[in-house]
Amino acid sequence: MHTSKKIYSFELSRDDKGHIALKAQQWPWSVLQAITCTPDDFDTVMAKCEARGGLVARHSTDRTFCIIHLGSGDTDGRHPERRITVHSQAEADEFCEALKDCMAQAAVWFHTNITGHIKID
Repeated sequence: MHTSKKIYSFELSRDDKGHIALKAQQWPWSVLQAITCTPDDFDTVMAKCEARGGLVARHSTDRTFCIIHLGSGDTDGRHPERRITVHSQAEADEFCEALKDCMAQAAVWFHTNITGHIKID
């Protein structure tokens, strides 16, 4: 499992369709989605998430969910103070590393704080 280099805090929300979002409260202000499943369906769910492109994070032992990246930054202008600008490959690499850290920690956070405490299906 990837180990995060920074401590992130997350805001948990659930929409009317049952989608579970984790919003990072620090840069890169990522909005992530927890995709829940059964342990038997885990490999299929992971394959579908990976096929859609983008990053997918998982917990090292919990096979009941994975985390996908929905977006980062100013959220279509709603939070202009969170605008992310990338002017160089070094800045792009820095953003990608921060996103990987955030997603890795989100998987651990979701496992620790959610999967054992509430019904998620």
